[in-house]
Amino acid sequence: MVGEFSQNKEIRIVTHTYDLAIPDKSGFELFDVIPLGKSWMYPYLVRKNIADPGEQKAIVAHIMGGFREMLHGVQARYPGLTKVVDTQGTLGESEWRNEIHPTSGGFRKIAEKIYVGGIV
Repeated sequence: MVGEFSQNKEIRIVTHTYDLAIPDKSGFELFDVIPLGKSWMYPYLVRKNIADPGEQKAIVAHIMGGFREMLHGVQARYPGLTKVVDTQGTLGESEWRNEIHPTSGGFRKIAEKIYVGGIV
């Protein structure tokens, strides 16, 4: 626990709920040139015969909804120590660079929401 091990007993933790990533075939490319990886979700969904984009999005929304609930549970358990900024639903489809990374503008929107909402 932070309060037990941190030298700064007044430290506060600000986190966020991520957003609802969109399964896509595109992998991650650094600087849009250097291929660093394949897509993370899409191949596993297709391998399980889940090829419909709407169904894929619904699965991601379900998983990320559980993640959001878990984080809010941590905030409720440690009031004043943690702050969860709800960032789900912040990005539009065109603000994703690939499955799990927003575009620069998307990152800016998330960061602004955290900055404004993260004041504990």
